[in-house]
Amino acid sequence: MIFCDQSQSSNVIQNIEGIVSLIKKILSDQRVILSNSKFKQIERDYLTNIQTEKNIKIDNLIKKNKEKTKYLSTINDEPLFCLLMKKDFSKFENLKDVVIKKISKIEYKNSDYLNIQIVHLNILNNVNIKLNDSYKISRYLFDQIVRFGLRVFADALHLKDNFGISFSVLSSDKNFISKDDADFTLYQFYLPKKEILQYLNDDITGQKLADSSYILVDGERIELR
Repeated sequence: MIFCDQSQSSNVIQNIEGIVSLIKKILSDQRVILSNSKFKQIERDYLTNIQTEKNIKIDNLIKKNKEKTKYLSTINDEPLFCLLMKKDFSKFENLKDVVIKKISKIEYKNSDYLNIQIVHLNILNNVNIKLNDSYKISRYLFDQIVRFGLRVFADALHLKDNFGISFSVLSSDKNFISKDDADFTLYQFYLPKKEILQYLNDDITGQKLADSSYILVDGERIELR
């Protein structure tokens, strides 16, 4: 089993214990004007509140880490696991209306990838001329989710030489005029390390990055134009 949260828990405890020491000092300074029993009661109240706050913070930390561990459960590479455990994915999920379901290491075309499985929460309106076929939706997801996600996970690239990043995005679209049921499609983006780093360094365009990547729609490779 890999443990990565010990230092985090320790920091929480140390910070709160520092507050306790400060409160004790303040109360000691006031002891001359308070009765001994009154002082003890105030001290107990403060320490009880602080201990409660400490327990809540540690419980929240453990709960958060347990949730992350669920979708990192297949990663047995300790440096990668610990790196991902320290990340906060909430901004990425909230800004892009996605939910990360699983993060794992996979192999594709004899190369290793950090694969992020995502559910896109927005149902796209395929009546919109910009989203009326899977090619256009692929471009939309690449621009709106994949390129943003690369900046979230790019530091994982430095842990291995031959290592890319892939996104598996389950997205849905429907005709909002005819009110048909939504169709679900799996969009997969396999992006190589070299071109990712060039893109993030502004050495190539997003189009060049797309051209060097494998992009599949329900298992069929396409090109983004």
